[in-house]
Amino acid sequence: MDEERRLENIFWCSAQSFDWYQKYGDVVVFDTTYKVNAYDMPCGSFVGVDNHGKIILFGCALLRNETTATFSWLMKNFVAIMKSAPKTIIIDQDPWMSKAIASEMLTTKHSYCIWHITSKFSCWFATLLREDYQKWCSNFYKLYKLTLPEEFEHTWSVIIAKYNLQENKHVKGLYNVRYFWAPAYLRDYFSGGMITTGRSESI
Repeated sequence: MDEERRLENIFWCSAQSFDWYQKYGDVVVFDTTYKVNAYDMPCGSFVGVDNHGKIILFGCALLRNETTATFSWLMKNFVAIMKSAPKTIIIDQDPWMSKAIASEMLTTKHSYCIWHITSKFSCWFATLLREDYQKWCSNFYKLYKLTLPEEFEHTWSVIIAKYNLQENKHVKGLYNVRYFWAPAYLRDYFSGGMITTGRSESI
């Protein structure tokens, strides 16, 4: 509630969802892209998969805004209600959400949804690279599939030089957060086979 006792944020979880989390809560996907409701509030959902790969819902939230303070409130209450933090949480590339997870889920590894990253490529690189854009995308996906950090570092330098993108701000930004999206740096963390927030969005 806010200072005037008006509802600000709400998180809810069913008893069945709580039981599911105790069994399958090692990996959680959290997303807030859905915002079609009468109060124009972001609706966040925490989802995972069971041992058959079926999507399961751990909990939902309605939020007044998407600030670090709001996300911190949500993550803190999620951990308190569920009795433990997940080992891994997959989110979109939201800096406020990242800060909240870093402060409220100290033992959790958070990673970025690769789809949210690559979906920006056409805006970032299509005009810049022109006829080489499709080749760049193909090379990036080959880079993404690498599993060794040393191999990733070497191949990254080669590909970036090939397209003369060394000074590109988006490329620099991607490289700076490589520990959050590149499988070569996430290999030691359990993800349940999930690399995007698509499961959250579909539910």
